[in-house]
Amino acid sequence: MVVGLHFRKRIESITSITHQIILFLTSRKIEVLITEENQDLFPDVPVFHKKNAQTLDFLVSIGGDGTFLQASQYAIPHQIPIIGINYGYTGFLTSIEKEDIFASLMDIIEQRYTLEERSVMKAVLIRNGKECVDHYAVNDIVIQREAEEKILQLTVFLGKHKIMEVRGDGLITSTATGSTAYSLSNHGPIVDPKCPVFLINPIGSHSLTSRCVIVPDYKKIFIAVTTNNEHSKLIYDGIEAIQIEHQDRISIEKYPFPLKRIILQPKHFFEVLHEKFNWN
Repeated sequence: MVVGLHFRKRIESITSITHQIILFLTSRKIEVLITEENQDLFPDVPVFHKKNAQTLDFLVSIGGDGTFLQASQYAIPHQIPIIGINYGYTGFLTSIEKEDIFASLMDIIEQRYTLEERSVMKAVLIRNGKECVDHYAVNDIVIQREAEEKILQLTVFLGKHKIMEVRGDGLITSTATGSTAYSLSNHGPIVDPKCPVFLINPIGSHSLTSRCVIVPDYKKIFIAVTTNNEHSKLIYDGIEAIQIEHQDRISIEKYPFPLKRIILQPKHFFEVLHEKFNWN
């Protein structure tokens, strides 16, 4: 068995527990690999990267939801099951709490778990008629202007049909999973992650009639950038920002392969909402 470990924050609590996890797994004859950006902290541990991650049997993220989303970039292309250890604030996607780490790892090793599938969206940046950048997202794809920039103007199409024009600070396109992320803080609805939909949610719109729209996820979304801003960005899952230009086009569609999330103790979606967000 081969297990991958990924963490983002280089703080004592996380590096210490990572070391303990490595000892726990290797003592059971399990091969452990870490992401290459953390190799300097664990020089004796082999590394994995996006091109060879298919060797992993499962992937563990150590941190918060942001770390989990970053780790998902390794898991999605190779359909690697993933689970998160919660060292963050909310931990909506990370299901192992600190006191349960080693018991949970034993459950996974002995295959006492189920897999839950979450939809993934793929975004492609098209510039001068050419596809130049593509990314996956579990939560959302965001187009957003910098504070000093002028209002963004975007035109949104669902397939061949224009569905909205946006004048404002930007646009969130999210999966149902992402409905409890940035879209929620922008007054978007909460959607059960089993629903096969995308949310299209304007940010800071300068129109009183501009509202979040829910569309089927088998439809392709096209976004046309019609404002010449110098510092507007395309952001996927809050991980990386790519500068966008006037007349860029962004194509968003459902990726054919879902994220496979390891579940140890199945909970209803609204039970998790109650625990994490005090949903009443």
